[in-house]
Amino acid sequence: MMNFAFALTGLALVLSLYRLFKGPQTVDRMVSLDAVNMIVVGLIAMLTLHYRNDLFIDIAIVYAVLAFLETTVFARYLEGRL
Repeated sequence: MMNFAFALTGLALVLSLYRLFKGPQTVDRMVSLDAVNMIVVGLIAMLTLHYRNDLFIDIAIVYAVLAFLETTVFARYLEGRL
């Protein structure tokens, strides 16, 4: 069952990366980048269950905070540019 979850998450990651590189507008790319970050956080959380190592949760939390800051800074940059 875990392999199926990893496969679906990998598919979601590939589709989000496609939208990130081929997005028609900058806003689409920003939303896709945020989706990629959240998928990576989910993958790290799934690795926690797979390896039964609680350290991965700490890594996921730090990554989620940094991803939030990245999205906020990028949105502020686009807001100033538009």
